[in-house]
Amino acid sequence: MANVTAARTFPANRVLWDAPGAVSVTDPPYNAKGNDAEDDYAAIQKCIDEHDLVVIPRGTFRVSRTLHLRPTTRLIGLSAAWSRIAPLAAAPVFA
Repeated sequence: MANVTAARTFPANRVLWDAPGAVSVTDPPYNAKGNDAEDDYAAIQKCIDEHDLVVIPRGTFRVSRTLHLRPTTRLIGLSAAWSRIAPLAAAPVFA
């Protein structure tokens, strides 16, 4: 039988969603919805402001304003297809 563990090895510098200190934007007190409809800007920005390692889980998280990252912020998603941040349809043009 093939060594399945070896096939799932990641580079040493890769940060995973379950890394120590990682906080999901959907966890309390942030409670982002990721339902492709509601404005999740405030929840995501608050999580970014308070943590260095921010997880964007599966979902489409709509935002009405530009998110501002700190130099130490790292955003982690599951994949480009599963973890998405997109502009809210009714939002004005981002600056």
